[in-house]
Amino acid sequence: MRGTRRERAPGVWEISVSLGVKDDLGRYRRVSRTVHGTKTEAEKALRALIGEVEAGKHHDRPSAHLTVAEMLHRWYIAEQPGWSPAHAAQTLRIIEQRIVPKFGSAQAGELRAPAIEAWLAHLSKAGRQDGKGLSDGQVHKTKIILAAAYADAVRLGDLPHSPMLVVRVRKGRRADRGQDRRTAHTVADLWPMVEAAERFRPGFGVFVHLAIITGARRGELLALRWSDIDLDGGSVRIERGLSMVNGVLHEGPPKNDSSIRSVPIDATTVAALKAWRRQLAELSLANGARLSNSWRVWPIGTDPTGETPWHVDTPSKWWRAVANTIGLDGTALHSCRHAVATTMLSAGVDPRTVADHLGHASPAVTLDVYSAAVPARSRAAVEALAATVIPAT
Repeated sequence: MRGTRRERAPGVWEISVSLGVKDDLGRYRRVSRTVHGTKTEAEKALRALIGEVEAGKHHDRPSAHLTVAEMLHRWYIAEQPGWSPAHAAQTLRIIEQRIVPKFGSAQAGELRAPAIEAWLAHLSKAGRQDGKGLSDGQVHKTKIILAAAYADAVRLGDLPHSPMLVVRVRKGRRADRGQDRRTAHTVADLWPMVEAAERFRPGFGVFVHLAIITGARRGELLALRWSDIDLDGGSVRIERGLSMVNGVLHEGPPKNDSSIRSVPIDATTVAALKAWRRQLAELSLANGARLSNSWRVWPIGTDPTGETPWHVDTPSKWWRAVANTIGLDGTALHSCRHAVATTMLSAGVDPRTVADHLGHASPAVTLDVYSAAVPARSRAAVEALAATVIPAT
């Protein structure tokens, strides 16, 4: 009996063995697992799994006995190839460190909404290792992962329905948190960072400017090359992202397929980018090089080829250093993305447009994550807009 082994991410392996029998759709049933470690360790785990199958431990396992861990790992293995390395690693951490320790051994078909809701509420109050609560965003991500795995099990016919359809999670549960950071700032609030950031480091002000206007993720901005920016037409093409996974720099597709997009930019932003390109061209000439469209928009100054980007963590560190000097302590670079969503939704921009701008998969994601940012006077309007693009359930 032979199995398969594939490296899905650095140090993350999928091992799979056929059970030799077909399901109701005529597909051979397989048992799969995710293994963390070296190639040798993955091979050892694969041999052990083959041994289990040969011993009959996995044959004729009814779908009703599918465990939550098996359900999650199967979904992850199927979906992970379309994700960025950073998103895949983050999703796997949530699965392995958060969901599996709590529900991994439970039978997926027997888990009920009240138990899930109680656990999510606990995560909000004391879900971190230091005993503090997780942010609303982290709780939401956990819920989304579990819901997606359940939806996949229903689609494959393993379960008749998903308990996640009726799971509700309240936002803003922790009184000691005050207002969520993502709801506290608008684009106007963060705009003073642009001038302060440029004084701090050449080019960093333009980086912040583009982050505030486009709402792009940090890795998406760092991966930009001048060929991605249409200074005449006023748009930025986002189709790659940079991320650090297990200490190794990765460049590849952004978070998901919906993240590949063209984002329009205004005349002021175009002017700022043109000024930065002129400045960068002068710096390159001083280093004996000539800037071209293949250069990164934000290369490190010591690289005459324009190929080496800023370190992934550098913009976030610089943001904190600057923010603390102008009264924006408590914000983060990712606050720009939240501010864009907040400002657009508050202005009555339809959720579909906001979702496209941010690279969300659907307006439902945008509203679920950012609806708390919409002031009361705009909430009814936004919900009415959402009803035109989100099918009723």
